[in-house]
Amino acid sequence: MTKSIYKYILLGCIAATYTGCRFEQEDLFEDSAAQRMTKFQEETKADLISSENGWVMHYYPTNEKKGYTMLVKFGDNTLSTFAGKNSFTKNLYATDESHYAMIADYGPVLTFNTWNDILHAFSNPESPTGKGQEGDYEFIVMAHSKEEMKLRGKKRETDIRMYPLAAGADWEDYFNKIDDMNLNVFGTTNPTLQFMAGDMALSAINGASGIFTFIWPEDAGKPNLKMPFIVTVDGLKLYEPAEINGKTIQNFVMNNEQTKLVASEDASVYMTGPNLPDFIALGAGSFKISERSPEFET
Repeated sequence: MTKSIYKYILLGCIAATYTGCRFEQEDLFEDSAAQRMTKFQEETKADLISSENGWVMHYYPTNEKKGYTMLVKFGDNTLSTFAGKNSFTKNLYATDESHYAMIADYGPVLTFNTWNDILHAFSNPESPTGKGQEGDYEFIVMAHSKEEMKLRGKKRETDIRMYPLAAGADWEDYFNKIDDMNLNVFGTTNPTLQFMAGDMALSAINGASGIFTFIWPEDAGKPNLKMPFIVTVDGLKLYEPAEINGKTIQNFVMNNEQTKLVASEDASVYMTGPNLPDFIALGAGSFKISERSPEFET
């Protein structure tokens, strides 16, 4: 035999040794993947049904478009009821029913599988220009509880959140409160708001469009930041957390004096109305001055 043959015999023996020894990995889960999926779906549906007055849904068609509030209640069968008040309902309070289901698709998915005037207005491609709002009507369930549902649009991967609506709260009145907050913050003139983050002052413009443009100070050297948001009954909420001047914020609540929207995460961050010169220059109204001082004239 040549050395080459001896080499192949030796390699064969080594291979046989390793082949004869099987390494077995213990199961990490007691149940199969299918059983875990079924359990997750059942628990999610139980949580959805648990809110007796339904859920507040913060819905974004895409992560670059304004947010909308909808209310939705889940029946213990397969029926859901939606309510909305926006441009797609002609700014009138409206409701509609449709069926829903928990299915296994891209993970556990909550689907609204029959037409609903309120929800499917955002996924209807007819208007405008054949694309519509590009929104989702099927949502991957990222996490669930009786306090919060974390969903993600199946196609657009937009983060959607749902929170239980307080028992006894009137649905139509809930939207009226959102309208009141919207009017309180933006009025009829869509003013430029002052955004204070600690010792840094920014401008927040075009808020009435549902997408803020934050304008940094000139010495910051940063491009303008666009951020979709949603108006709530308490204030407003940005689509995602934003880091400004070392402070990470997302939720703003109107203070008791109705003068500031204060960040829940850090009270040194807030939004307030425009300063007086901007208000006069940008306001659509007229002013009548009955008395004035030399300082005012200056």
